[in-house]
Amino acid sequence: MIGKIIGAIAGSQVAKTTRGIEGPAGAAVGVIAAAALRRMSWPAIVALSAGGYLAKKFIDGRKAEAELEKARADMPYAASNPDRLAS
Repeated sequence: MIGKIIGAIAGSQVAKTTRGIEGPAGAAVGVIAAAALRRMSWPAIVALSAGGYLAKKFIDGRKAEAELEKARADMPYAASNPDRLAS
């Protein structure tokens, strides 16, 4: 019972930051996720956690690259091209 409550709270918190899932749907996702985790083996949980961590790092890296490219596009030509400043 406590696990379902904790799962529902976690699911509703995730729903706040996830597009397309709101309120009760987030709580339902949390309950389902908690039930699924109870049935998984420890190696599967570790692999799932590592995969989630690596996916987040990859997505964050892509966002950082996109922000850097946008910042370079907003700069004047000479500032965005250091070779031009040397001559």
